Amino acid sequence: MFTIKRDDGKDQNREERLAASLMENDPSEQKILESYTKLTVEGQNLRVDFQEDGNLLSATSAQHSMFYDSLLGISHLYGIEEITFVNPEGEENITVAERKVDAPIVVADERGRSKGYYTLYDKEGKQTWFIPAGELDEGAGGEDLSFQETIEMMQTVDQEDAFYASAITEGLEVKEVSLKDGLAIVHYTMDEEEVSTSDRIVFENAMQLVALDFDATELKMVNETKRQNKTFPF
Repeated sequence: MFTIKRDDGKDQNREERLAASLMENDPSEQKILESYTKLTVEGQNLRVDFQEDGNLLSATSAQHSMFYDSLLGISHLYGIEEITFVNPEGEENITVAERKVDAPIVVADERGRSKGYYTLYDKEGKQTWFIPAGELDEGAGGEDLSFQETIEMMQTVDQEDAFYASAITEGLEVKEVSLKDGLAIVHYTMDEEEVSTSDRIVFENAMQLVALDFDATELKMVNETKRQNKTFPF
């Protein structure tokens, strides 16, 4: 599951934003990424130089799964295609979170393609989480969807009594969608009596995640009801 917290007040480059996102969301008890590594990005490749190895990079079986889900999911959203782990001797041969890694990890091979996102509201934490449709029994099976088709699919929930919901609530209607040269544009209308500020923010966040999945560098949300535009740079 994902959530979005934008801090537009910080002047960070892509590498710094990726490193911060990975470290803040590292689920391992030892905080493997935060404490023991140096992260560098070259194009679409992420290199992780570990300063320690052995027990300091170990994890339980549950943490193993969460560690790699987080690593692969967040890296994908930043456009990373391959992840290389390097041991303290400078070799690509190290065991991290109970997994021996001696070759670059190909993100697409392990994560698969996105088919959109659904929402789960955490009442206790008062936070909305976004669940990839690929993790649920939703979407178009193994078919590849376009940006527009993905958003169309996200408007409904097929499963009865599902524990998750659509990010496009009643009162929101997507009118037009486009994606060209890295610029994603979503035109929509909203019933101001039905749609709360929180509903609109959840919708905007979901659109950001989808745009990132399609390698957009910028998302423009066009609210035709209020005749307002909002731009989200990535």
